[in-house]
Amino acid sequence: PGKGATDSTNPPMPRPRMKTPFGEIPKPAIDVAFLKSSLGILKVFQIVWSLLGFILSDIRRWRDWGGLREQWDAYEAMSAILFFSSLLIWAVFLASWHDEGSLSCINWLGLDVFHSGLGCVMSFVNLIFAFSISTQTWQGEVIPIFCIILAGLCCLKFTLTSRMSYRKWHALRPTPVISYQDYKYTPLGQTEEEL
Repeated sequence: PGKGATDSTNPPMPRPRMKTPFGEIPKPAIDVAFLKSSLGILKVFQIVWSLLGFILSDIRRWRDWGGLREQWDAYEAMSAILFFSSLLIWAVFLASWHDEGSLSCINWLGLDVFHSGLGCVMSFVNLIFAFSISTQTWQGEVIPIFCIILAGLCCLKFTLTSRMSYRKWHALRPTPVISYQDYKYTPLGQTEEEL
């Protein structure tokens, strides 16, 4: 058969579908290519480091009171938001729900660009919180130092992911091309009919 023709004896099997509150979506077929891509690997690091930051801040915040407790709460909340949002976007790309089904109407690449940029800002704020906490604790404490390292690594990874997602989004986005010959010089006050 030629290109685009289907074999009538063996038609392609449709993917099984699941019912969700958002409509029917195809059952996830794991996209191994995304998992092995640099964007997929960066997402895994974001998820793991955000989860570690969340766990460390939750362990440590119970020993502090006052201003330090509020800073630990903020660090923990931002780490949790980064963890769950990264996990959601990673799962959508891994299950290929961004390509078909009722979730395909969302611009997932654009959302990933926005999420990664926001994640970079939130990680930078977490880095500031971790520096502030580490200057107010004793020298021998290890958890604030690990939180500084994790926040710095998350900031770096979100920056890289934002850059990669933007490049992919920009490459796939249709951009209108206007040739130079279509531009005409029109003096002010002159209409197209007078030309």
